[in-house]
Amino acid sequence: MLAWQGFDGTVAISACCDGLAEQVFLSGQITDLQSRLNVMGLLNGDKIEPVMQLAFERLFDALGLPQDQLQRMLKNLQATQPGTASQGTPADMLLMPQRVSQLTWLGLTPQTLNQLQAHIALLPLHFSLFLDHINH
Repeated sequence: MLAWQGFDGTVAISACCDGLAEQVFLSGQITDLQSRLNVMGLLNGDKIEPVMQLAFERLFDALGLPQDQLQRMLKNLQATQPGTASQGTPADMLLMPQRVSQLTWLGLTPQTLNQLQAHIALLPLHFSLFLDHINH
């Protein structure tokens, strides 16, 4: 038997098959990455989105992180986009990070990134969601 409890993000599973299994209890918490600030939301084409920039400025303030690192990340994030004025040739274009751990490529120090990791995500802005529905 499996039992799910709570819609508040907590999940509890218990299994019972024999005497020992009835004593087993496993619990945990599920957190959706979409609840974090998305670094990709900072970009609107090759421009920085002002509302998201403000959100990141507030996050950096709340965590006591240096704003100059945020500004460097924003500048370098723009440089990852084709057609930005700051780049000379395609060889000069910075690579777009694919994981949060790669944000050091854009100018964040490992210490800053360590403090940010629990609050940010690097997710695509547009994606398809396939919902399979079952008729009973």
